[in-house]
Amino acid sequence: MLLILPIAGLGLFLWLPLREALPAYVAVAGLSLTARVAIARTVRFPPRTGIESMVGREGVAATALRPAGYIRYQGELWRAAAESHVDPGTRVRIVRVERRPEGLTVLVEPSAPPPRGSSPEG
Repeated sequence: MLLILPIAGLGLFLWLPLREALPAYVAVAGLSLTARVAIARTVRFPPRTGIESMVGREGVAATALRPAGYIRYQGELWRAAAESHVDPGTRVRIVRVERRPEGLTVLVEPSAPPPRGSSPEG
């Protein structure tokens, strides 16, 4: 509906004088353009919900991952696997989420340590 408003707004020129129709049409076209830009931006963003939103986020190893175990992510325990051994309490980054026969499993890797000389407060 918002996308055809400028075309429908052309009817204003049939019933109104040009001095009144032109500002009304510009307003309708401006609103339509604003809506189009907002829709285009929304479509380009990656999903922000569901398991897809977990990729790239960080959690903490709740158990040792040798190679499988559990991590804590946003207060929940998730089944996890890592290519290398990860000790409990280590910060990990979620690389991928897989559907396995035993359920969802997040594949993780240890997070990069902060650069030397930087404080944890940022």
